[in-house]
Amino acid sequence: MFQFTRLPPLSLYLHFPWCLRKCPYCDFNSHALKGALPEQA
Repeated sequence: MFQFTRLPPLSLYLHFPWCLRKCPYCDFNSHALKGALPEQA
């Protein structure tokens, strides 16, 4: 029989910092795409 060692769960988050606009709640280092206007306050 095979005995498997139980590993801790693994989580992965991918963030692509090229958004169409900067969300007011975004805490990530991100950059608006060229030509996109900044969000109006």
